[in-house]
Amino acid sequence: MVNPPKQAGTAVESALIKYFRAHGLTADRKTLAGAYDQGDIWVAHGRAIVEVKTRKGGHSPANVESWLQELDRETVNASKHGAVPEVSLLVVKRVGTGLANPGNWHAYTRPGEVVWLFTGVSVADGDGWVQMPLWLAVDRLAEVLR
Repeated sequence: MVNPPKQAGTAVESALIKYFRAHGLTADRKTLAGAYDQGDIWVAHGRAIVEVKTRKGGHSPANVESWLQELDRETVNASKHGAVPEVSLLVVKRVGTGLANPGNWHAYTRPGEVVWLFTGVSVADGDGWVQMPLWLAVDRLAEVLR
């Protein structure tokens, strides 16, 4: 039986992996593990953990906060399974953008991780989250993870 939301998620994750790889980053999908999920994609062998979301009707700030909390748990799980996460990103496909242009999707992360992306310096996380276009997050990841 076909599961349309699962098919959509797989298509978005596959497009995102191609995007990371086109920018010189290794990226691999992780298998689902229920409560022990480790993010959807590991970039640079787990130095970056990525959770990917897509919704037909867009998303709200409450969705973003809930998804970032999910990502926080999955980053902890990933660190228990061989990853050494330096940054975690929530990537949300923008409504109206196709799979061929992931650079225009939204990337969200915690404030401390934004500092790391732009300086390479780890700092304590602040509250809340920061949104940026995915192309900028990938550009910074490619620079910092080399």
